[in-house]
Amino acid sequence: GMGETSVVAVRAAVYHYNPGTNTWASADRGLSRLDLYHSQQTRRYRVVGVSAKTGDTVINSPLTRAVVYQQVTPLFHQWSDTLFSYGVNFATLEEAQGFAQAD
Repeated sequence: GMGETSVVAVRAAVYHYNPGTNTWASADRGLSRLDLYHSQQTRRYRVVGVSAKTGDTVINSPLTRAVVYQQVTPLFHQWSDTLFSYGVNFATLEEAQGFAQAD
């Protein structure tokens, strides 16, 4: 987007939470590329995830101060926006730490 730069890019399996069944469902059928974008104008962060297998955008989520970002395990992190609860299972510990610490 306009004036947005990717602060970090990592690989992770993306899940959307289904409250009806109380389960996590795979959103990308494998791995996605997750970019954490930062806008100079708004000073805001946004996560965009694109499935490596399908090319679909599986995350497009603002990370605001109101968002509770939880590191459930060293590799599995989750947060919610107004649309979804997202779970991401990072490919490596380095990528998990790099993503969580980027902002």
